[in-house]
Amino acid sequence: MSDKIRRYFVFQDESGEINDKYFFSGATVIPELEMINFQSIVNEVRAENNFYDEFHFQKISKKRYEAYKELLTKCLEELHFFHKTIVIARNDLDMKYFGNQDYLAYNYFTRQVIYNLIKQLSGSIYIYPDERNRIKKDNFLDYLFTQLNLDSYYNDLNYHVSLVEPRSSKENVGLQLNDLLLGIIRQIYLPAPGKYKILLKNEISCLSSFWIKCNIWKWQPKNKR
Repeated sequence: MSDKIRRYFVFQDESGEINDKYFFSGATVIPELEMINFQSIVNEVRAENNFYDEFHFQKISKKRYEAYKELLTKCLEELHFFHKTIVIARNDLDMKYFGNQDYLAYNYFTRQVIYNLIKQLSGSIYIYPDERNRIKKDNFLDYLFTQLNLDSYYNDLNYHVSLVEPRSSKENVGLQLNDLLLGIIRQIYLPAPGKYKILLKNEISCLSSFWIKCNIWKWQPKNKR
């Protein structure tokens, strides 16, 4: 398959509020050619664990822990994908640069994490943010589509964003994988109580494949670098 017709799927979500100690925006890119393999892994994990619910880090129990651990381990070892999460500390963020508007900061940092995830790719990019209610003045979808394509054009890159369209995480396993990875990274920075959340973070973050396929970008303003 030539570079011109390669397709990549990006699944994105945020975690936390701007006023929290940390805010996270994470995205996972999976090549189209890997989607059959990905679905096979999901089907195998569901069958082996008799688990047919949503993979969601905040909903965890012993049964869910076993299914989540197996899904993450198999994907990290067998699936060709890459994940990137940007971590922004509240103390490093001056909201005046965003007109004191939370949604403008969300949009900017989401654009940054996706751009750094896809900038070395060649082909068509299909971006699926987690579906959520947004305020009317938030032009998030148009902003990502336009700005990421302008980034590609002005930096003479080889990707083109063909679509930015929200999806429900309950129905999209790509978003569910992204949620689990984002949850692990959030747990590293903001440990939450709960035996199985702690176990899952410890089990997955000790894998070398986690650190190979998952990049954590601890953002800092230029004057602090």
